[in-house]
Amino acid sequence: DHKVLEANQTAAALLRSPQHELLGSYLAQIFPAPYGESIEALIDKTFQDPDIQDRLLMHIDEKTLDLQLSTFKDDKTGQIVGGLIMLYDLTHEQKAKEKLEKKLLELDLLNKVARLLNSSLSEEVVFRAMLERAVNLLGAEAGAIALLDEKSGDSHDFVLQYAFGEAADQVQGIRLDITQGLIGWVISNSQPLLVNNVSEDERFFRFIDHQSGFQTRSAVCVPIKSNKQIIGVIEILNKRKGTISSSDLSLLSTIVEVAALSIKNSRLHREILTQRDYYSTMIEALDEGVIVISRDATILDVNRFFLTFFGRSRNEVIGQKFQHFFSRIEFSYLQQIFENTEESAPG
Repeated sequence: DHKVLEANQTAAALLRSPQHELLGSYLAQIFPAPYGESIEALIDKTFQDPDIQDRLLMHIDEKTLDLQLSTFKDDKTGQIVGGLIMLYDLTHEQKAKEKLEKKLLELDLLNKVARLLNSSLSEEVVFRAMLERAVNLLGAEAGAIALLDEKSGDSHDFVLQYAFGEAADQVQGIRLDITQGLIGWVISNSQPLLVNNVSEDERFFRFIDHQSGFQTRSAVCVPIKSNKQIIGVIEILNKRKGTISSSDLSLLSTIVEVAALSIKNSRLHREILTQRDYYSTMIEALDEGVIVISRDATILDVNRFFLTFFGRSRNEVIGQKFQHFFSRIEFSYLQQIFENTEESAPG
């Protein structure tokens, strides 16, 4: 009839019920729905066919319990007269499994983030991708990337350059001083920051919430660096489930580290393009023919004077070898120049 005849102290502790209250109670009364009915159904099925080896995994009061059933038989008649329920506490094992699965998922997502960030030399693409992935990975409502204002040369101001999530349009473009807000604190102290209740933190600056209509409850911020210098901060707001943890902070820091190399490559690429444009403008302004060549005598660039003199287009010249347009004597002279330059170079 599914009544409890005996129970030990461990079972009472797992079920959080006094031992004497368990005795004589029906299983459906002891175990919360829907487990009580599931256990009774398991007992009925096992009593009908004792060879069935079945079990039930239950989640009760933040505990993970594994229930297994074995039957008692009457020695004389061979009939089943009762059963023994064994409860195993798998809470720690389950949490360890969930933690491992979460870690594997995070590593897989970080790998995808790394591939995405490294697929572009555009700084804007890298920043936007980093912000969107960070908000989604942390399960947050919104986020922003603040960058120090390099264009104006004022290192005391930062601008919310990129925003994603709720109220993004209202937030983007807001300018603040580095003495203001959580972002300002991170820039000034060059340290990450985690705050689960911003209303109790005096560093929180309510101006942005007032401007946007967004209500900030919690925040995690990590500085963004390039060549060991802070260039900005990523801020993720309002985790949807639970509170922001140290694991979330670590995950965000990893995302920023992954993005840092992409940002460095993007800025290096931009500098190279700027230098190339500068030298191209300079050689175009000369009244003499100018050729830029590599060490193996491949032509990298030429000015308009050279193209006009030889009657060729740029596509016909770039990538060709120097000797394709000049005599062997002139090529030998070029090689001698390279050799003399290398011999006189320091070191």
